[in-house]
Amino acid sequence: MWIKKLKYAGLLTAALAGVLASAPAATAESIQIAGVTTTLNNGVWTYAYSMSLTADNSLSATNSNGNSLFVFYDVYGLTGTQASFTAGATAASDWSIAVEDTSGSWAAGLSSLIAQGGTNVANDLADVPNVRFQYTGEGFESASTAAIGTANLYSTNAPGLYGQYAARWVGLSGNTEVNSQSPLMPTHAVPVPAAAWMGLSMLAGLGFMYRARRRACR
Repeated sequence: MWIKKLKYAGLLTAALAGVLASAPAATAESIQIAGVTTTLNNGVWTYAYSMSLTADNSLSATNSNGNSLFVFYDVYGLTGTQASFTAGATAASDWSIAVEDTSGSWAAGLSSLIAQGGTNVANDLADVPNVRFQYTGEGFESASTAAIGTANLYSTNAPGLYGQYAARWVGLSGNTEVNSQSPLMPTHAVPVPAAAWMGLSMLAGLGFMYRARRRACR
């Protein structure tokens, strides 16, 4: 039995490595996930997402066209603290964390995050919580790409493949913009033993796909 499981884990490792090798680099303007690491401690997985704001963009808690934020949609197995933010270029106190059933403008299983530069539409199950990190600090602008901090999610569920994420921020033109990625997130089913996932956690640091909305104005 274990031989079969180890063989399956080996195939899964190879498949995941192939997916990660083909993942495009996140280079467009955005609040983006620069990387993610996963660790397992006493049955709880910590998903630590390194967050960055690309050059010449800004964060605002008072923009009338939409405050800056980012959202992880449909996070399975949240437990304990559920989520936290570790300071980087922005303070932990600059971010308010909300665990909610749906986010943004929601209808018929879809959440829309609206900005002047476009609208991001994401699948959003009403019975699986989202985690929204809402910027509440003073205006923040980055002349170069800034490591704004680490967003942490805590789950009893092992890493899956790709979930959904979206962010809103302020571009160089002063317009609000949106972008999205598909990061490694907890799955609702565990296909291999936790020990096998520990071997995959090193790969998780690069485990995300990237999509971004182009700016309406430059």
